[in-house]
Amino acid sequence: MLKDKVAIITGGSSGVGFSTAKLFLENGAKVVITGRNREKLDKAVEELSKSGDVTGIAGDVSKENDVIDTVKKTIEKYSRIDILVNNAGTPLVKRMIDTNLDEWNEIFAIHSTGTFLMSKETVKWMIANKVQGSIVNVSSVSGVSGNAMATAYSGAKAAMIGFSKALAKEVAPYRITVNCVLPGGIDTEMFHEGSIRTVARMFNKPEEYLMKSTLSVIPLGRLLNPEEVGDLIMFIASDKGKGMTGEAYTISCGYYI
Repeated sequence: MLKDKVAIITGGSSGVGFSTAKLFLENGAKVVITGRNREKLDKAVEELSKSGDVTGIAGDVSKENDVIDTVKKTIEKYSRIDILVNNAGTPLVKRMIDTNLDEWNEIFAIHSTGTFLMSKETVKWMIANKVQGSIVNVSSVSGVSGNAMATAYSGAKAAMIGFSKALAKEVAPYRITVNCVLPGGIDTEMFHEGSIRTVARMFNKPEEYLMKSTLSVIPLGRLLNPEEVGDLIMFIASDKGKGMTGEAYTISCGYYI
């Protein structure tokens, strides 16, 4: 499905990014994954290399020089970029009145600014080299529904959706597609540690109680697995998804019905 395509996947060391990278590799793509933690990145590359040609580039998507370096190194190694998956993210569970400005800015820097910077450098190269590429931005169902205790996160994810729709219109004449994926709760360490355990500590409640409460409002009664989200990303990014642009695709086990 992705034979000989070159993809950059940010936040590829774990969770959805890792699973998406593995699926891309298994379907013929060459993949660059990014992450801020060099040790985690190296471990991910070691594991992913069993599935195909993968390179890890350490960097912070919210820092322009790191982003420029990532795109430059990708071109130097693979000579092209066909797909960009903006997946890097971090949670923040906190009441709005307790959220300080540094925390707010960090959440927006990683999710929104990181998506802007990675897209900017990638699109510039695609246009200059006449590559009809694909950008997939991993937002969240929180970006459309909003979650209490997650105003910064919900706001940043909503910004990604608006950015994607606007950019899709702007680059459509170059046959570059831009879409969003909006997952619900995913069975990842980030979800369990960043959401469930954090809330459990805040309200002195058992994790089991909070998980049961979470699942009770999901019609299918379960969390997504990262591979399900990766499959959707892969379809959108492939040639089969070339007729899709400016869309926001929800995958939430029915949470957003």
